[in-house]
Amino acid sequence: MNCDDTIKCIERFVNQDLTPREMEGFLDHVAECSDCYEELATYYTVAVTLHYLEKNEEGNYNIPLRLKEHLAQERQRLQRQKAFRYGLSVLLGILGACLIWFLCNMYVPAAQVFMQIGTQLFSGA
Repeated sequence: MNCDDTIKCIERFVNQDLTPREMEGFLDHVAECSDCYEELATYYTVAVTLHYLEKNEEGNYNIPLRLKEHLAQERQRLQRQKAFRYGLSVLLGILGACLIWFLCNMYVPAAQVFMQIGTQLFSGA
């Protein structure tokens, strides 16, 4: 993701509206690009402050720390999603292999019987 794409995604990040792929590119870019991180920090500060004012809520007013925590949480969420997808892929692969093994073992004896009958018919025995 480049700077223009990242800047366009800032509002969607704050609103938690990025796809996992967009989130990964966004997080990677703001970790590397200080200009985009500063832009994110500014927008995030305004959004959180407005939220507190609108809702008349009290909360963590250390907004720079809160942003770092939010970024870390999103990174962890992506890692959990990747681990889940990987585990699911492995499980489906194992189940598929078991199904193939079962089907092969179920039909191989029948095929062997037909081959023996065919051999006997053509050999004249």
